[in-house]
Amino acid sequence: QEARRLKQETISEIEILRQISDHPSIITIHDFYTTPSFLFAVFEMAPKGELFDQLNKTVTVSEKKARRLMRQLFDGVAYMHSRNIVHRDLKLENILCIDDERIVISDFGFATILRENETLRELCGTPGYLSPEILRCQMYEDAPGYSFPVDEWALGVIMYTLLAGYAPFYHRS
Repeated sequence: QEARRLKQETISEIEILRQISDHPSIITIHDFYTTPSFLFAVFEMAPKGELFDQLNKTVTVSEKKARRLMRQLFDGVAYMHSRNIVHRDLKLENILCIDDERIVISDFGFATILRENETLRELCGTPGYLSPEILRCQMYEDAPGYSFPVDEWALGVIMYTLLAGYAPFYHRS
């Protein structure tokens, strides 16, 4: 039962990614296939690893570099949103460095496709990057839900962290 659920979640993630991986700021999926026992996904190579790890080496980045990185993220998120996809887990660990200049958004495990005027209520994402709208849904039954702006909030957290060298909100893991 659990294996079947995980397989379906992975297939859903791949289906979403296939709709948007033609954008230069979103990781490219080259191939995907299944066997009775395994799922295989072939992604674009990201030899520089996670942006999180790169930032740990430098602590901060210059405003000029932050501007270049954030422009790529804004472009990628705008493209996702134009296709009605909300990521819901944007964070430094889910941004991969292709080289010193190019980054891509990855890990679409929490991503979902929204219908027009649809809002979500599910708690998902990473503490420290969660928007007030997501938290409000957990605190109040009558909260209005959330949609695309949760990704924009996370981009703000990422930009702050790039420039300040630390996250704007303390959280316990």
